[in-house]
Parts: sequence; structure tokens; C-alpha cells
Amino acid sequence: MNSYKFLSEVYDSLMYDSDGGEWFNYIHELFGKAGVPKQARILETGCGTGRITLPMAQAGYDVVALDASEEMLDSAAEKLRQHALSARFVCGDMQDFRLPAHVPAVVCACDGVNYLTEDRDAAAFFACCFNNLLPGGVLVFDISSHKKLTQNIGNNVFFDDGEVVTCLWRNQTQGNLLHMDLTFFVREGKLYRRMDEEHLQRAYKIDEITGILHSAGFGRVEALAFPTMEKASEENERIQFLAVKG
Repeated sequence: MNSYKFLSEVYDSLMYDSDGGEWFNYIHELFGKAGVPKQARILETGCGTGRITLPMAQAGYDVVALDASEEMLDSAAEKLRQHALSARFVCGDMQDFRLPAHVPAVVCACDGVNYLTEDRDAAAFFACCFNNLLPGGVLVFDISSHKKLTQNIGNNVFFDDGEVVTCLWRNQTQGNLLHMDLTFFVREGKLYRRMDEEHLQRAYKIDEITGILHSAGFGRVEALAFPTMEKASEENERIQFLAVKG
């Protein structure tokens, strides 16, 4: 299922309360903490519409941006073109990729790992990242917490009525899985075009992620309360991981 086929058209409009530049500033701080060289080649998985890709390229990094959705990649590439910037955009599977040369950092922002709904899926992704990182390289990613997905937004309905896009978001939990039914109404002149999508996310706990990372070969693993450098707990809505190869 290409969950982002239609969402790519409206994604940025719906993310008005989340600043990609500020998000990257936090990632950049994590890069500094991990000793990632400035202007290094960075792999971004699940790049989406390029909300992190753009500021990363603006900061001088050589970005390889991977996503499974061609529609998302088209949006990201256009965003960078509008700023006279470029990145290497690749349509591919974040669980199965091989770079021509190892990199010092891999980034996955905004719930990418939550879409890996089985332990084996997360294990494949982490192992793939490990195999493409330089010794001492770092994997930086975040998740929506178990509490957020199962308690805060699970079994709830949300409604966002914007000037151009109206979104109806219905959620249902089954165990540690969150089923999301999204309906968009996009204004086109005096009419609205309706689009429907289904998404599925997995709610992980910190120790589950940490265990899978260690099994993939990562040594030091930190779970931080996004967007801080403080240790995370299961009470945090978003949890940032920093995993070091070595």
C-alpha cells in the first residue's frame, strides 16, 4: 500500500505546526554530539516531502534522500529546486538499501520507524543502517511513543479544517498497532476533491527499540526526550534515539 500517494499533495499544509528547520536544528545538535563532520554525506530515509532534507542541504550536507513514495520524492525535489539546492533522491525500501560508500550518519525523522510494524521490519532497517554506516557512525531517528499512539491519539477522532485542506483523522488501536483512516477534502475552486487513505503504525516501547538496536550491532544507544538532551521516559510523546556503530 502506497500510504502517501495522495498525502504527498497536502502533507506540508497539514504540518503547519511543525517547523522542519527547527527539527533539523535539533538533529544538527545531535550530529555535533556524535561528532558527525560538517558537510558530510548523510543518508535520510523516509525523507517525505523534504521538510528535513531542505534545511540539511542548506546547512551544506551532501544528502542522499530515500523514500518509498515517488510522489513524496517529487515534492521534495521540487522544494529543493525552488531554493536552488539539490540532493540525490532515491525511490527505495528503507529496509533494503546499499550505498556505494559508507556514511557517518543516517537520519529518519517523524515516525518513520513507527511504520515498521513487525520486530523483523525494525531489525531489517537497523541492520541495513548499521551495514551502511562508517565505524563510529550514528543512526538518528524518532518515534511517537507507545503512550501517544495507544492512549493519546488511539481510539480517537481528530478534525482539522484549513483554508485549502480539511482532514478527518479516525484512529483505532488493536494491541500495539494503530490503524488510521484519513479523509482529505482539498479545495479546488468552489468544489472539494475527496481523498481517502489508510495508515498503520506500531507503538514501540523504549526497551523494545533499544533491544533491537543492540541485536543489530549498535553499541551505545541513547533515548532522549524530543527535542532535548534529557533522558526519555515512556511519558514523553516523542522519543529521539541516537545509536552509535562501534
